Amino acid sequence: MNSTVSDIGSVMLIDDSKVDNFVNSKVLELSEKTKNIQIFEDASLALDYLENTTTHPDVIFLDIYMPSLTGFDFLEEIEKLKTFDKKNTKIILLSSAYDSLEIENLRKFNWLSGYIIKPLTYEALDTHFA
Repeated sequence: MNSTVSDIGSVMLIDDSKVDNFVNSKVLELSEKTKNIQIFEDASLALDYLENTTTHPDVIFLDIYMPSLTGFDFLEEIEKLKTFDKKNTKIILLSSAYDSLEIENLRKFNWLSGYIIKPLTYEALDTHFA
């Protein structure tokens, strides 16, 4: 693939959509910038994993609207984790639409690294990881 994205390290995809996870993982794989992709279809399982490991991903791509634990809930919970260092893991939200209310709700998480409208593309990777 002919992308200018620098190596982004290990990645965690958190999205309840199998299709979105498939597409996003293929974009990441074909960009040849990461070989380590973990996929979670349930944000609470991803949170449990992060609570119980010392090896955290370099980047988390997080869907916002999920049934059991939303992306907003996930962000609230990750702030409480003592073992998770937000400075060493970029969290980028993936959403199916740009919603100004959604963006306003995210302002309190000033440590977020970005917002991408689905699907993940090579251009979006270039923008966030050039």
